[in-house]
Amino acid sequence: MWLSVVQTLLYQVLLALTMPVVPNGASAAGLLSTVVLDANQTVPCQRTRQVINRILLSQANSKPPKSLLHQPTTHPSPVPSTPSSTPPIAQPIPVNPGDSTGKVIAGYWQGWNMGKPCATMKPEEIPVESLTHLIFSFGFIAPNTYKVLPMPDTEEGLFKQVTDVKEKNSNLKVLVALGGWTHTDPGPYREVFTTMVSSPANRQMFITNLLSFLTQYGFDGVDIDWEYPGAEERGGRPTDKENFTKLLQEIRQEFQTKYVLTFAAPLASYYLRNYDLKGASEIVDWINVMAYDIHGTWESDKKAAGHTNLTDVNKGVENYLQAGVAPNKLVLGTAFYGRSVKMASGGCTHPGCPFIGPGAEGQCVKTAGYLSYTEIQDIISSGAKPVFDQAGSVQHLTWGGYNWVSYDDPQTIRIKVDYARRKGLRGLMAWAIDMDDEQRSMTKALSGH
Repeated sequence: MWLSVVQTLLYQVLLALTMPVVPNGASAAGLLSTVVLDANQTVPCQRTRQVINRILLSQANSKPPKSLLHQPTTHPSPVPSTPSSTPPIAQPIPVNPGDSTGKVIAGYWQGWNMGKPCATMKPEEIPVESLTHLIFSFGFIAPNTYKVLPMPDTEEGLFKQVTDVKEKNSNLKVLVALGGWTHTDPGPYREVFTTMVSSPANRQMFITNLLSFLTQYGFDGVDIDWEYPGAEERGGRPTDKENFTKLLQEIRQEFQTKYVLTFAAPLASYYLRNYDLKGASEIVDWINVMAYDIHGTWESDKKAAGHTNLTDVNKGVENYLQAGVAPNKLVLGTAFYGRSVKMASGGCTHPGCPFIGPGAEGQCVKTAGYLSYTEIQDIISSGAKPVFDQAGSVQHLTWGGYNWVSYDDPQTIRIKVDYARRKGLRGLMAWAIDMDDEQRSMTKALSGH
């Protein structure tokens, strides 16, 4: 553990004093619900800043964890690293204001969420007042023709239902995300991306179809979610790095400034090596950094760890900055879900303890090892007690015997909002807003309310 017993007790005082982020009232031109993360914004109390300072300062001269350097064993998420020493007392760090306009608060919305037995979010229930950008997940790229279509489990009419939510917020931009695991998991679609980008003719066919799709359904842009270029175990090829950048260049040439162009990318340097990060970042509006799933059941050492812990998130963000990406081209991802495991022993239920498999599934998402924020709140309502992991600024709890889950809540989301402000990042995004509770507590925290 990083902190002494005395420091831990002091931090309990911090929790009682932590205040939510309140926007200063400024907004980006043309964006109704933008949160401006600038130097004048009211942020959590001074002690909360010190938590973030400790994390930032302790990383200044440290080596990246193995989770961000090496190939994972059975899953594209990284391998955990547990802090083993107490960080130095941090001094205040200067705030990098980054880009003072066009700040982003984006939310991915899963089209298939309405098929759940409970805790769904219909298009008309999306909290658009808290967002600058809404990202529909996912559109499907058809093999050979490269037409943009609904996913097999998604009705075509849903596209228009989602873009129609702009009637509630005329400044909202709605993007469509293309890709996801469907295009890289084993199966008939795993080489769609790598084949599509491999020739000028294929790229142009896709871009022509994409423009037609955006016009037909009223989308304002596209988010390319290729997981991941160059990853041969996921259908990639060595030429993907160059060809993906070419695709982005050619899309931008067609889009000009009429449409938003972004792409989603991981934290793990094993996958980032297959991106021209600096070159690509100069083409797109921003990169959606998937700062979650850092740890999970796929890891070889089978030790519990927070899948969104800020210590490893900061190291991953530094990978981007060291590659030459400007801070204002990064939108930090947050998770409205937890990763759960089944601990090997009920007597060891904290980060670093061994686990033997995924945790029990929830009643709504019904996926072992994965719980929505709503499902986690149901567990807490049944008597489970959250524990704040000070080293990583995440929550965790144990329930039902040996089940353990790490997750973010409004408190830790606010810490990430302050972190993004201090790093000068473009903004934040969430995967996925449809996993929020009925009060939209997480979305409100993300937007600074």
